[in-house]
Amino acid sequence: MEQAYMDEIALKGLVFFGRHGVNPEETSLGQRFGVDVRLRLDLSRPASTDELADTVSYASVFRLVRAEVEGAPSRLLEHLAARILRAVLMHDPRIHTVRVRVRKLSPPIAGSTSGEACVTLERSREWLGAG
Repeated sequence: MEQAYMDEIALKGLVFFGRHGVNPEETSLGQRFGVDVRLRLDLSRPASTDELADTVSYASVFRLVRAEVEGAPSRLLEHLAARILRAVLMHDPRIHTVRVRVRKLSPPIAGSTSGEACVTLERSREWLGAG
């Protein structure tokens, strides 16, 4: 019986310019969004072979995230995070679970001059069949 490991590939602190939000100014002017992505999968094979083909390229995951954040506007951070989840899970069947944190780096909140607003979603491959 083979042991299944749950290892991790993570991309942290990614920053992109997008046009997401409820307020008209957010979609017309745009703003910076921060994204962290964590993939859970078995990395025992690439750990022994040292071959890119045996793993999930973090560069390809970066491109997927960038396409979603810089793409069509979402009104809610929750929706944008779910779009990223779906794109990453569909990218490679070896990915078991994805956790995405999307941060609005300068949220337009009355009375606020700093801070972030963020959402975090985590879903496994089974979620694709339910959605």
